[in-house]
This record gives sequence, C-alpha cells and structure tokens, in this order.
Amino acid sequence: MTGWTRHRRATLTARMTALGVVAMLGSVGCSRGDAATPSGPPEVGRPLHAPANFDPSIPGFVACSTKLLEGDVVRVVDGRPDRMLVTLSVDHWVKPKTGPSRVVLSLVDIAKDGVYKRWAPGTHLRLVVDVDPSRLPEWQFSAAEFAAFQRALPKAARLSCPYGPV
Repeated sequence: MTGWTRHRRATLTARMTALGVVAMLGSVGCSRGDAATPSGPPEVGRPLHAPANFDPSIPGFVACSTKLLEGDVVRVVDGRPDRMLVTLSVDHWVKPKTGPSRVVLSLVDIAKDGVYKRWAPGTHLRLVVDVDPSRLPEWQFSAAEFAAFQRALPKAARLSCPYGPV
C-alpha cells in the first residue's frame, strides 16, 4: 500500500479494522475454519459480512471504479445539492479505455464538509470515480500509482465490485 493517499489509507484502515474486530470475535464471525485446531484457536477466515468477492487489492479498487482518468480542471460549478459539476480536459483515459477529450462529471462536492477546497481551473488530476455515486472522488495519486491502476485493468476486468453497480 506504499504511496496510497491519506484518504484511501484511512478508508482501507477503517475497513481492515472492522474486519479485524470481527475476526477477533472468534469463529462465530468466520465463514470457514469453525472448528478448533489441535494447535490452537479456530482458523480465522473471511468474516461473514464480507462479500465472497471482497478484494482490498489494487485490482479490487479498480473494479469498484467507474472512471479512472487524468487531465486538467477546466471548471467546477454547483450541481445538485452536495454535488459539483466538474469539467475536465482529459489527457489520458484508463477506465474506460477511451473517452472524450473533454468531459463533465457530476461528483460529490469535495468541499461540502469543509475538509477540501474545490479544485481550481488548471489543477492537474489523476481522478478515480467510485461505483458508489455517494462516495467522494479520489484524486491524490502519483503517476506510479496511476500506472499501477492501468496494469491492474486485466485482473480487475475479471472481478465484480461487491458493493455497487458497475
């Protein structure tokens, strides 16, 4: 996970903490290995509440994204409540593999809670839009991280996202 953004690390940390708590509760929360082994406690498996295709890896992240693209902000304006309309001049499409050179995206307003400021025109973004339209977009990625997303596309194509439509 080296190089992941603070926001992504916090999300992943929260998910993994929740999984760890369930795993510590014992075999009641596990999907396999319910019997105690002679050498110790029950084998810890995937928690029951995690979908069968739960995958916190980079391909799993890509599978749960509708758009991955790189480009420059042209303009950001108010959209529906708690949303913003972002116009981007796209340099590079990753997912889908191709798209228009200019796109308008309706995204959760990153400034709605006062944590982030909206992007100024000219801001260069490596943007990831989640399959869940209520999630904040993610944009603080290095070029190497974004290249890893592109390399993960073939494996991601064989996965389905456990928590949202594609």
